[in-house]
Amino acid sequence: MLVATLVPATKAGMQPKINAFNAQLPGVVKQRRDKGRHVRLIDMSAVTAADLANPAHPNDNGYRKMADAFLDGIIQAAEDGWITKTVNGSGKRCTGDGGPRDGWQSLGVVATGVRGPGGNVMWADYNGDGRDDYLLVADDGSVRAWANQGDKKWAALNWDGQGRIATGVGASGGSVRFADINGDRRADYLVVGANGSARARLNATGSRPGTADGKSWADIGEIFPGRGGQAAFADIDSDGRAEYVRIDDNGAVSAWLNKAREDITNRKPFWVPLSDLFPSGKASGGQVRMPDISGDGRADYVAMGENGSARAWVNIPPRADAPPKSAPKPTWRERGQFNPWVGTNGNQIRFAEINGDRRADYLQIHENGTVQAFVNTPDSPASLIGSTGASSCPADSPARSASPTSTATAATTTCESDPRAPSTPSSTPRGRTASPAGSNIATGPTASPKVPANGSGSPT
Repeated sequence: MLVATLVPATKAGMQPKINAFNAQLPGVVKQRRDKGRHVRLIDMSAVTAADLANPAHPNDNGYRKMADAFLDGIIQAAEDGWITKTVNGSGKRCTGDGGPRDGWQSLGVVATGVRGPGGNVMWADYNGDGRDDYLLVADDGSVRAWANQGDKKWAALNWDGQGRIATGVGASGGSVRFADINGDRRADYLVVGANGSARARLNATGSRPGTADGKSWADIGEIFPGRGGQAAFADIDSDGRAEYVRIDDNGAVSAWLNKAREDITNRKPFWVPLSDLFPSGKASGGQVRMPDISGDGRADYVAMGENGSARAWVNIPPRADAPPKSAPKPTWRERGQFNPWVGTNGNQIRFAEINGDRRADYLQIHENGTVQAFVNTPDSPASLIGSTGASSCPADSPARSASPTSTATAATTTCESDPRAPSTPSSTPRGRTASPAGSNIATGPTASPKVPANGSGSPT
């Protein structure tokens, strides 16, 4: 193990902390070496303030100096006999809870963030490019944004500061949500009342949906009356419009499907009730998330554990020949734990679609605001559990009431009668939803950390 001292910084207040940290390292390393551990101290003093690209990070020359220091340490470790041949493994898949699971690509820290007084960090695709953006909602409901400029392969990572994109509307920042309620791929600005009612301001422009006066948001008034419980927004049926979802304290879920009106001049949603969407007893209401983990455009049911683990029930679409204008329910296939366990507080875990591949990724928001990400790749357990072609049973079939299924290995949903071809996931762009710190569900504000700024004011 090579342990490096920290490079200098010119950011206000940081250098004294760096000096204190570096002063303790030699003793920490010696303590372990005295026990026979293969630990070596790497001195980064060759990097000076002249080698910084911004107040906290080196430029290319600074990174070259860091690389040289690490290389010297590796060469010395080899000369000391610390580097040996690899040991052949057993060929068996690891099953423990330590570390990321197969198929989840760790990106490390993707944002060191921005500070804002009383700000709640949210994730939502406000500009319609398929990637969730970094939003900071202030106590007065005003919003600043950093556009996500990443790509599916993460060849580059960049956050483009947009400044203030929305002003407040007289509601507290904790009541603000973002969800695409009209299917145009851009997240709209929603305010949820204490009784669960919802008002909406439609996202009226493309690349920058807000200015200092907030006139690029079209206020359409109340779109849903209060129904109690926790108000959430998630696309249940993959039509590109977010449904209104109520989550009870016992984890049960009811929904009102968001249907387009024949009168296109009426911009308010038409709601079709879908009661008893998901049963109680799987999680408490505060543990429930509804991201699209399988990438089929349908929100799945996820129960978060206290240690950051996540169990999923995948949303299987209703039968393809369901009567029009009806509200057939999906079935739910239990998957069990699917995520990279990171041993952290489950309240710090959020889901957001950060690389544009339609699958919700797993984010850990640290107390100091640093954001770590695990990308949900095509080979991850989460991606392999959706889009299997299974469909739900008719309402009069006994198998229809067995939702969610009791096993995680079932490949299809079995009906006693009326076999039929699998339904095909909709190709309609899904509705995008967001909540505090990007959980993709509007469950009210959590103790979301305020994210520290770097020199440019960007979350990177």
